[in-house]
Amino acid sequence: MAKLSPAESIWLSLMEANNKLKAAENVTQADPAKKAYKKWLIGMAKSMQARFPDRLRKQREKQGLTQKELAEWADITPNAVALIERGERQPSLDTAARLCWALDMAALNQKTESKLADE
Repeated sequence: MAKLSPAESIWLSLMEANNKLKAAENVTQADPAKKAYKKWLIGMAKSMQARFPDRLRKQREKQGLTQKELAEWADITPNAVALIERGERQPSLDTAARLCWALDMAALNQKTESKLADE
C-alpha cells in the first residue's frame, strides 16, 4: 500500500470521524453495552474532529503557505481557512477534501519549482 501524504492522513481522519458519527446514529441504546459503545463512537469522532484544525494549520505552516495561499489553492475564502484553523467552523467533508488536496498540490508545486531552480 502506498504511503499517505500528510494531507491525505488529515482528511482520512476527518472522514473516519464522520463514519463513527454515522455508526453511532445506528446504535440502539437497548442495553448498557450498546449505550457505552455509542458514547465511545461519539467521543472518538469528536476528538478526531477537534484535532483537524490544528493538524491543518501545522501542515500549512510546515509547507510555508499563508492562509490566503491555501485558500486560493482550495478555492475558498481566506476567512473560511482562518475560521476552520481556529476551530470556529467545522468543514464539510468536501471542504476538508479541497483543503487537503490543496496542501498536496502546493507541496507538489513547491517540489517542482525547486527542481527547476536546481537545473
